[in-house]
Amino acid sequence: MKLPLFSLLLFGFTFFLFPLSAQQLDKLSSEEPITFSGSLYLSGSTYHSFVPGSLRQSPWQYGITGSPVLTIYGVTLPFSLSFVNQQFSFSQPFNRYGLSPAYKWARLHLGWRYMSFSPLVLNGREFLGAGLELEPEGFRFGVLYGTLQNYYAQRDTAVFGTRLLDTYKRRILGGRIGFGTKNTIDLSVLKVWDDTTTASVLLADNTYLLPEENIVLGLDMQFSLFRAINLEIRQAASLHTGNRLMQTLDDAEPDSTIQQLYNTLSSLIVLNASTRPGLATHLNANYHNRFFTLGLGYRRVDPYYRSLGMYYNTNDYEHYTANLSFALLKRQLNIQLSMGLQRNNLFNLRAQTDMRKIGSLSLAYTSPKGFYANAFYNNYQTDQSAGYIQVVDTLRLALVNETATLNAGHNWKTDTRNHNLSFNIYFLSFRDINPLFYIPLSPQTNYSGGISYRLGLLPLHLDLGLSANYNLLINDLNRQTAAGITLDFSKRLADKNISLNTSFTLNFNQYNGISDGLYYQLNTNATWALSKQHSINFYAVWLRRKPQQTLQEIHELRSGISYAFSF
Repeated sequence: MKLPLFSLLLFGFTFFLFPLSAQQLDKLSSEEPITFSGSLYLSGSTYHSFVPGSLRQSPWQYGITGSPVLTIYGVTLPFSLSFVNQQFSFSQPFNRYGLSPAYKWARLHLGWRYMSFSPLVLNGREFLGAGLELEPEGFRFGVLYGTLQNYYAQRDTAVFGTRLLDTYKRRILGGRIGFGTKNTIDLSVLKVWDDTTTASVLLADNTYLLPEENIVLGLDMQFSLFRAINLEIRQAASLHTGNRLMQTLDDAEPDSTIQQLYNTLSSLIVLNASTRPGLATHLNANYHNRFFTLGLGYRRVDPYYRSLGMYYNTNDYEHYTANLSFALLKRQLNIQLSMGLQRNNLFNLRAQTDMRKIGSLSLAYTSPKGFYANAFYNNYQTDQSAGYIQVVDTLRLALVNETATLNAGHNWKTDTRNHNLSFNIYFLSFRDINPLFYIPLSPQTNYSGGISYRLGLLPLHLDLGLSANYNLLINDLNRQTAAGITLDFSKRLADKNISLNTSFTLNFNQYNGISDGLYYQLNTNATWALSKQHSINFYAVWLRRKPQQTLQEIHELRSGISYAFSF
């Protein structure tokens, strides 16, 4: 189909100026030239407090918000605007420009874009520049060059205060090549450096921001054996220079192997006393059959491993994991077991070594007769041992976190009624198990539970619900208890175009064994769907809380009405 000249010119203008997201050029003829959609929302609300001098918000509020969306040949341009309490705001998508046109298995990135090579090398960092990805079946190729957003440095001092500071322009260059579909191998390389051709960045305290440089090499492999074993191997090596302006290292003997290696590496990255090497390894192995699945994992990241192609680097840890899952009772009961061990201080340079032990158990049962149950238990333990610097026993840390949940229920129905009966139990415990800690951490224990019943009367389009809850929080100083009930109902009217919802909650509070008053809340909500595009909503909330020991009294009424239009 031949496109009109005006449409071609319009598309070309949009293509080069506005943000595009993976526009498929080979499917352009099937796209609508221009569409306009969105929503408009008008609202007003009131607030009244029955307690003198205790207003928590303005008595009157109003607002108009809109979210128009312009689409040009499949390119989405979202806008938003709002006018709330005489405050106007507007946002549009043209703060950063970028496009990613694609034709079959080829994709070009221009402007502000995202690319990923490996979780250990380049993982979704936004850059300004150009990139190319070629991914025909069984082959992957990618290359990019541009500028990374170098986060502003922030210095907080008593003399100069908190200031946002300029930084060096951070360059990025990288590439990836890979082969295979089910069994894959990918090799990636990334170089990131701060451009020092401009003047040095002087900080407020008369020190200089240090320019960095980083090069990372990554290897990713995934393959299966005998259709039952899946292996995943991710390995990366990095060199990171913390200060490119520092004097380079002295030369070794001219013909030595060390000098040859130094010459090779110095042609890729500035080497000096601030340069640190690091390795990172992620290994996963899974075995599965008809009866169970077994998984083993190992992760290690050296203290000095660094990739500036990642938003956040977690290093100096070693992590072992094992998990087992299987099903019983004709797959009605699913069981998952997991265990893990993690430590840091791999080079024994910290004052202490943190040891973390994690164990969890998960059960899920579903019966064809409507009964269901889920249970979960997690035990998270942290311990410290002495590192290169000896730590006395009174400064050691040993903590245990325990979490347990259980929820179960039963669904049953007749021709005219739906029933649901459910309950839940929750337990959380935090304990310091080191008896020699001279300032022991206060233990925390939380118990909570609830039970509810719901009845649906199908001919009347009416739902009724009754629930009860209980919560207990215990520590060394306080014991807080809250218990209550909630009654709610919902009704649909006028051929289900009008829905009414009402709920009432009553809670009894207790603080250190003494009554702390009652809590009441009544909610009412009504929605009228005039059509697929128009709807009106009304709500009202009455709240009364009169504590006897802790918080101040609250007695208030909120109400509001809104109109929504979608186009």
